[in-house]
Amino acid sequence: MPDYCEVALPVPLDKLFTYSVPDSLAVRPGVRVIVPFGTRQLAGVVVHCGAPPAGLEASAIKPIKTVLDEEPALSPELLRLGRWLADYYLVPEGEVLATMLPPKPSVQPKTTVVLTPAGQNVLLALASGKAGDSVLAEDSVSSVGSVLSVPSVLSELSACKTSRSGSRRRSGRRKYGAGSHPG
Repeated sequence: MPDYCEVALPVPLDKLFTYSVPDSLAVRPGVRVIVPFGTRQLAGVVVHCGAPPAGLEASAIKPIKTVLDEEPALSPELLRLGRWLADYYLVPEGEVLATMLPPKPSVQPKTTVVLTPAGQNVLLALASGKAGDSVLAEDSVSSVGSVLSVPSVLSELSACKTSRSGSRRRSGRRKYGAGSHPG
């Protein structure tokens, strides 16, 4: 197991960063790792493993925090291609390798809101303007089981608002026809 590795980080610096490898972690070129970088923790790609470069003190080298992949995310061929692209286009290798990795999953966590029957009654009472009435008839709540979906709550609210606003009178406004505007 190597004691040190060079990691390409997605930062605008054209250099590799040396980190020590704890005995509990197994790394090889192409795997993604989490490393400390200043006050942040960044994900990078291991490019080389082996002895530390000359001139670095062992105490100045920080350890890798976590290995993200069991198998390399980038093959040796892709690592060579990334190095060539970085040299040819004068771009930091870490930024090139970051673009070669699969995108982050676009799946976002989904939150389900469950409204109790008592909560449904209060919500409908507030929406219909009957804030003082905290209890409505059970048949006025449209739900499937005991779970009321957010779109159905919104449609209930808009139906209540529509029925209330439809009966309002316009106070203080008058419509004027063409040429009849007081001037």
